Amino acid sequence: MPRTKIDALQIEELALIGCTMSEISMRLNCSEETLDRRFREHIKRGMVRRMILIRRELFDRAMNGDAAALEWFLQEAVSGQMKDFERRQTAIYQSLGLEKLQSIVDFITRNTDSPSSTDEPEVSGEPASYRGKESSKLPN
Repeated sequence: MPRTKIDALQIEELALIGCTMSEISMRLNCSEETLDRRFREHIKRGMVRRMILIRRELFDRAMNGDAAALEWFLQEAVSGQMKDFERRQTAIYQSLGLEKLQSIVDFITRNTDSPSSTDEPEVSGEPASYRGKESSKLPN
């Protein structure tokens, strides 16, 4: 069966308005597998554009005093962003080998100030260089 010319922009626009793979495939008279194989990135882009538009609208409403929009925005959008960040961090750490992880731990250990038992605590924001000097010799 010959390939039918499918417009990638049309697929992205259908994904933008929330059409499912099944609906898109019926509209364009092709299989879902074809859509997935040839246009996966366009479908994802349409879905992402939709979420951005929704979040932008909710953010605008929240900033204009809509309490429900503000609650949703704070709970869903911000937590979704953090989950995405944590997912990416986890993927990065999982991609590293044990030796690389150990070198990162060693680097952090070497370059992080760790309090020792002989350190005196700083007092009242006074730099350590002034400790032990008589206060009478300092200008008022």
